[in-house]
Amino acid sequence: MNMPSVMIVGPSAIGKTTAVAQALQPKSTFWLCTEPGALSPMFDPALNHWGSLPRSVELLSPKDPVKEVRSFLPQIAAEHRSGLVNAVVIDTLSSLADREYNYIRLVKGVDESYGRANRAVSLSVCSLLYDLLQIRSLFTVCIAHEKESQTIEGRFTPGGPRLAGDLVRSVPAMFDEVLRVAVENRQRIIKVDPLDRSFLTKDRLGVVTDGEALDLRSIFKRMVARANGKPAQAQSVVVTAVPATQTEQPKAAH
Repeated sequence: MNMPSVMIVGPSAIGKTTAVAQALQPKSTFWLCTEPGALSPMFDPALNHWGSLPRSVELLSPKDPVKEVRSFLPQIAAEHRSGLVNAVVIDTLSSLADREYNYIRLVKGVDESYGRANRAVSLSVCSLLYDLLQIRSLFTVCIAHEKESQTIEGRFTPGGPRLAGDLVRSVPAMFDEVLRVAVENRQRIIKVDPLDRSFLTKDRLGVVTDGEALDLRSIFKRMVARANGKPAQAQSVVVTAVPATQTEQPKAAH
């Protein structure tokens, strides 16, 4: 089965982690936490409808942080082959890239001139993601903080994931879907408009409506169905709907 790769982008504390965790079965999801307490919202019974937490590891080392994350790929791949894991989440890619940049600059001593440090970070992070995304039957989600668009000395840079150096453009290109979480009229929604030059988003599978409610259970099901040539409303083995009485909107969280 082909599984899509998804990047979820949005401001801090808007509810990205909560929405993803509510959509994926915890017993078959492996969570790579690159921020302290990334999964803390799911300790709230009002938010955690599953009644359990996904397996997770906190990876916070300032020394060779990408290598630390990479060290878990063989375990994830092996558990995926055995049927124990069918989804993996990196939360957040922004923090991982920041620590990798600091490690390359301050520990390895790569200077910033001629873009050397940026290229080193891009190579390191993109190589990690490339290896992870090669497991096409593994549902992969990366959560990232948001960077707003800006104009500096007449040069416009669109908004997108907050990632060090050149990663802001190279990383989204690796994913099937890049969805932005936003708030309009006091409701959390998904923004995806590839024609909007002010913010980088993408819907390669064509299953997300710009402005629809933040219901990642439904969205992930549609993605998996379309990726496997089925009608977009088909059910998925990755995500399972919870009872209708438990589908209230998530509270603001990471």
